[in-house]
Amino acid sequence: MYSICVRDHIMIAHSFNGAVFGPAQRLHGATFVVEAGSIPRGLVAGVPDTTDAAVVWLMAMWVHPELRGSGAARLLVEAFMAWARAVGADRIRLAVIADNARAIGLYEKLGFRVTVKNSTANDA
Repeated sequence: MYSICVRDHIMIAHSFNGAVFGPAQRLHGATFVVEAGSIPRGLVAGVPDTTDAAVVWLMAMWVHPELRGSGAARLLVEAFMAWARAVGADRIRLAVIADNARAIGLYEKLGFRVTVKNSTANDA
């Protein structure tokens, strides 16, 4: 049996060459932690977009290898999706490494779709 804990937090986001955020800003986000036997075994975290109130960014997602395939990741993303709706967002954006088929499959099952494919110099 897994439990999901909600941990509201404030993140300080700095500009990374203007990629996602502008100058340093305080962002109210949310972190959801999946626990197995009161031991944290996975998390998802995100923040609202700084320019579009209809968008939140899923910034971090991780599940312990022992829980992969158990449904824990789905529970986490579904909790994050519910939070996004509760704060008024109608879109969630995220980035996934192109060869992470398992993550891409999970997101697609939950209704996400690829909107942009790109690569960077770090992909080589």
